Amino acid sequence: MTAFLFLYIFLNLFSGLIIVSSFTFFLLNFFIAELKMFLLLLHLQIRWRATINLLSVTEDGLHFVEYYLNRIIHLDVDSEAKKLLGLGQKHLVMGDIPAAVNAFQEAASLLGKKYGETANECGEAFFFYGKSLLELARMENGVLGNALEGVHVEEEEGEKTEDESLAENNDNIDETEGSEEDDKENDKTEEMPNDSVLENKSLQENEEEEIGNLELAWDMLDLAKIIFKRQETKEAQLYAAQAHLKLGEVSVESENYVQAVEEFQSCLNLQEQYLEAHDRLLAETHYQLGLAYGYNSQYDEAVAQFSKSIEVIEKRMAVLNEHVKEAEGLSAEYKKEIEELKELLPEIREKIEDAKESQHSGNVAELALKATLVGSVNILIIACLVPFMLMFHLPGTFHHDLVSRELVGSSNYSCRIMHWLRRNTLEPQTIWVLIPYLKWPWAFLSLS
Repeated sequence: MTAFLFLYIFLNLFSGLIIVSSFTFFLLNFFIAELKMFLLLLHLQIRWRATINLLSVTEDGLHFVEYYLNRIIHLDVDSEAKKLLGLGQKHLVMGDIPAAVNAFQEAASLLGKKYGETANECGEAFFFYGKSLLELARMENGVLGNALEGVHVEEEEGEKTEDESLAENNDNIDETEGSEEDDKENDKTEEMPNDSVLENKSLQENEEEEIGNLELAWDMLDLAKIIFKRQETKEAQLYAAQAHLKLGEVSVESENYVQAVEEFQSCLNLQEQYLEAHDRLLAETHYQLGLAYGYNSQYDEAVAQFSKSIEVIEKRMAVLNEHVKEAEGLSAEYKKEIEELKELLPEIREKIEDAKESQHSGNVAELALKATLVGSVNILIIACLVPFMLMFHLPGTFHHDLVSRELVGSSNYSCRIMHWLRRNTLEPQTIWVLIPYLKWPWAFLSLS
């Protein structure tokens, strides 16, 4: 009975202790929460008073607001620029070049304002901006070329109509004076310049005053090249190589083929350091270099570069064929690339044949020019030597019969003399026989 009583008392005390401890824990948590709230309010009050004090002075307040606004804006610049770069690349793939230019321009502007124009973060934006400007310049040149062809066609049609009207006027001589006056007025109006031609000239003058897309593309790509080349990573160096490639294409569009060869060669040097021998980028660079050599009339070098491009493509096809044998699920992609490469080979081989034909035509023209020059020089030498030989050489044995049979009976003395000189050896004693038939020593010049 006593043990039961002690147990009952112990349980009551234990339960009371639990209740008291729970209440104490609740009070402790409540006190901690209130303390946190108090400290937070105190912190906000201190910050608010500091802000009020800072804003009380106008200049300091403006600096404060500008600082925090810039921090907020800069937090979103990188993400916004990244979105713009992705959007611009999408427009490039879809062929919407003007939209791509606008997207890349905005991205480059945002990054340039945040980091500076020569910062590493701006390299990619500048590269794609220059690349899109190059494509835009090509597109505009194509449109301008078609427009100029249309203008030439209109001018030719106008000339034809003028000729027809003149013919009709010649046929209808008996027309009245009033119609003749009308024709004169029409002729005057026809002689006036066309309004569309004047507009085209003014547009061309305005374009010359403004910075062209090709020039701006060169500046952006050159800046991107500088940014990437100072970085030592493989990715940056390959970007620098692509910048050299696009700079070469800009030079080709500007018809500066020597500069284009230098840029393509610099691109090739970088790519050979970091790419495998069967990489398609090498084939593209060799092809572009061959085009530049061909435009610069260096046909041997052009053929060599086109041949190297074919070698790279054949190596790539061999590697892909091995992958097709080894891979199972990815064989379709490899086969697709192989077909694409096969389609490129006929075009490159055609470029090789064109370069060889151009080289042959150039050699023939050069030989013909040399032959013409040599013949002219020989005639000039003979014409200059004849007077001196007549002055300083005395006659010896005369071959009147030989010369007279060749010269007598011809009205064109100079032609007959030159014909005889080409067939016989020029000797001092023979020159005297030619005196009666020479009107002037420099008559030989007419034969050149």
